[in-house]
Amino acid sequence: MVSSVWNDKLDAKKAGWIADGDKKSGGQGDAWPAVRSGTRAFLKVLKSQKDSERRARMYREAVALYTYKHPGIPSLIESNCHHYDQMDYKLYLVTEIVQGPTLREYIEKNGPMSFQDALDMTDRLLDIVEYYHSRDGIHRDIKPDNIILRCSIPADAVLVDFGLAWQPEDENTHATNDGQELGNRFLRLNELAPDSPNKRDPRSDITFVVGILFYVLTGKSPNVLEESETGRRPHQRDGVSENIRAATNGWALSMLALFDRGFSPLLNSRFQTAQELRLELKRMSENKPILADDEVLSEIKKRLEAQGAEINRAYISKIKEAVSKIIIVRDDIEKEIGGHLSGVASGYYKSEPRHSWLNIGFDTPGTSNPRFRPTFDFQIIADELIITVFSEDRKGVAQVIWRTDVTNSDFGNVFRSKIRDIFVAGLNTVFGQ
Repeated sequence: MVSSVWNDKLDAKKAGWIADGDKKSGGQGDAWPAVRSGTRAFLKVLKSQKDSERRARMYREAVALYTYKHPGIPSLIESNCHHYDQMDYKLYLVTEIVQGPTLREYIEKNGPMSFQDALDMTDRLLDIVEYYHSRDGIHRDIKPDNIILRCSIPADAVLVDFGLAWQPEDENTHATNDGQELGNRFLRLNELAPDSPNKRDPRSDITFVVGILFYVLTGKSPNVLEESETGRRPHQRDGVSENIRAATNGWALSMLALFDRGFSPLLNSRFQTAQELRLELKRMSENKPILADDEVLSEIKKRLEAQGAEINRAYISKIKEAVSKIIIVRDDIEKEIGGHLSGVASGYYKSEPRHSWLNIGFDTPGTSNPRFRPTFDFQIIADELIITVFSEDRKGVAQVIWRTDVTNSDFGNVFRSKIRDIFVAGLNTVFGQ
């Protein structure tokens, strides 16, 4: 590569760089303020010099810093990383030095930001993200430790550490394999998990920025998009929404709607571009916080839509369709018996729109026994409706009786035959005792 930036020295010391400050250690490298011939800079040296993949990553970082020209991205001064495939080179890179704390250091010292500072800092981050996305780059590791506030000014944030960045030049070389997890513990994203084929989606960066906004308003890391046990998103956890209301100067409803959308587990339901999120924040920054009645209802509508109200309505409708087919089979059996049993459908419970259960079966008129009222359990996982059956008290082992695509559901003859078999076998048991 022909450029004065690319140095052929075997290591930083031979290139004349002398550490001149406290060392900071990251996942990929050790770093120090450094000086050479009166020039102060920031020196980063790869930790695992024998790891070919980490050597390739550091080369990608150097290329990214060399390529991008933005005040929110440190410029590359010098590197020998173009020799990443030659193990006798001790890889290093040198960038302009950015004076100021990391975002994590700032929040730990000062606590959550004011609403306006949070908006200004997030807008600056989105400007950086929009810049490198326009050049087809993806950072994939935006977190508080990788953001420096120049001179402690939130609106002058600088994004660093492009070690996990992806660029078009990586398409056929040095790509991270699908079996690895990318991203960070600050906010784990589904699309960056091991074996995900979707690790090069720019929307991941926008989701990280939503996480940063959440962090500076609350002082808490979002960690995951949804809790595994409760399904709650970061802003729905105990006490957090109160913090957001206190911080947002009357814009709590709009901010909660933003987080509903920004933390959606589904990529297509999140913010799709940096510009889209910037416009939403601009609206909050420039408009009055006291909303008129129609604006309040509009914000509530946004929250419901961001929480998946439309798809939830579709899920509920599909479960009700399955229930209606089961009841038709039950009613047909009741007629065959001469109407001497009464059909029941009781205890319709919903744990969430994708999961409901209901006791559907028969009572004997005038007495509670004999009766047969199995519990049918309906759960939508991804694009599939799964129906299982339990005993009435939901004890014992569940029996999966049907699986069908949600969009093109099949409740035809085979399904009805299975339901009939369950009812007949159950009636035979209770009346044969």
